[in-house]
Amino acid sequence: MPSLPLAFRLLPNFLADESPSLIDVMAEGQSYNYWGEFVNMIVSLLLVLGFIFFTVWILRRLMGAKLRRLHQDASIQILERRALGQKSSLYLVEVLGRGLVIADSPSGICLIKEFPDDLDIQQLVEQKQEEQVPSFAPIKERLAEKLKNLAIKRV
Repeated sequence: MPSLPLAFRLLPNFLADESPSLIDVMAEGQSYNYWGEFVNMIVSLLLVLGFIFFTVWILRRLMGAKLRRLHQDASIQILERRALGQKSSLYLVEVLGRGLVIADSPSGICLIKEFPDDLDIQQLVEQKQEEQVPSFAPIKERLAEKLKNLAIKRV
């Protein structure tokens, strides 16, 4: 008789389990604990799902940190990308400290603008992102003005 692989030998033998099956319990006339089995199944499922989510979370943290380090040390960085259409985009790229604006389209890739060496593009992008904090003040003022005009028209 050929020997079983190690994985099959390590698996528990569920057929030789000492716990009574549903058929055995019904044949003997005993009561069967459905809720206990249900809770056992739910707890087992939650443990397996928790283990999967924990593993994915750990892998993301480890891989994310590694990818960030790789991108920070890279000599080519894509600082920003703007889609101009379905198949065309505009890229702000830093190559060896020099800023470039590149257009990508189905007809090809072309250089739009090259910034001077003394201009720190990364710092400019960070400043611009800080300035773009959304403000609802203009919208609130226009809404208040419209409500005021509406109230004046009713009177």
